[in-house]
Amino acid sequence: MSDAPTKTQRKFDTIVKALGTNPSVTLGSSKKGFGASALQINNKIFAMVSSKGDFVVKLPKGAR
Repeated sequence: MSDAPTKTQRKFDTIVKALGTNPSVTLGSSKKGFGASALQINNKIFAMVSSKGDFVVKLPKGAR
């Protein structure tokens, strides 16, 4: 199995880098497992790469 980042992971890394200067946004949590490498704001996950390799984003209410 390759340790090379997937296309999805590389795109997520680009988003992490772009939001990295925002002091309200944090990457990961002190926990292991779920959310360990997710983007968070106010300790709530809003973007992550799932264990299946999918890019997941939580949209605000009414944004459908």
